[in-house]
Amino acid sequence: MKAIIFDLDGTLIDSAQSILVSLQRAFKCCGLVPALPLESSLIGPPLRKTLQQLSPYSDSVQIERLAQYFIDSYDEKGCLEVRPFPGIDEMLKDLRRQGLALHIVTNKRAYPTKRILRELGWGELFGNVYAADTFADESYNKSDLLGRLIKALNLKAKDCAYIGDREDDANAAYENGIQFFWVNWGCNSLEDMPEKSDRYLCAPSEIISKLHL
Repeated sequence: MKAIIFDLDGTLIDSAQSILVSLQRAFKCCGLVPALPLESSLIGPPLRKTLQQLSPYSDSVQIERLAQYFIDSYDEKGCLEVRPFPGIDEMLKDLRRQGLALHIVTNKRAYPTKRILRELGWGELFGNVYAADTFADESYNKSDLLGRLIKALNLKAKDCAYIGDREDDANAAYENGIQFFWVNWGCNSLEDMPEKSDRYLCAPSEIISKLHL
């Protein structure tokens, strides 16, 4: 094992409340009521996909208005209101001491992602951070981003694993032929484990043994 690749929201950090507050502010600024309750289950997909679910109007102009209000709120304050899950800081430092390279592939935008990493003192722990807008000239979903990172680092399947908390994380790993470990902390329970995942971590402290490091 040479590298561990992490999702961010719901995997390393608890960002649910800060995201939901910024979504609420965006809808209030636009004078709209979300079509669905603002719950943590909404968090994970790219921003505009989430807004399309929530908006009572599907036109692109309205979605962009909502997106901009969300971005203004989240980038100014919301992204600094996240917290790492218990044991995550120690886990990341243990992995680095083991000589593992750590990377992030996330649907979050690059600006708040990097701001969060700096705020938590994790800026030096991660080699590569691939976010939703890292490659502004092209559109990439999480599977594409993960594949691009694996190719850039010339990693083979046995060299790496992806760790995440949602079904799209499991799908991204599956589509790229690498190991996936689903995290059973935060808001998750074992009943939520994706069909394509038969490996899970109940606590950050398990990662050394479960990945046979």
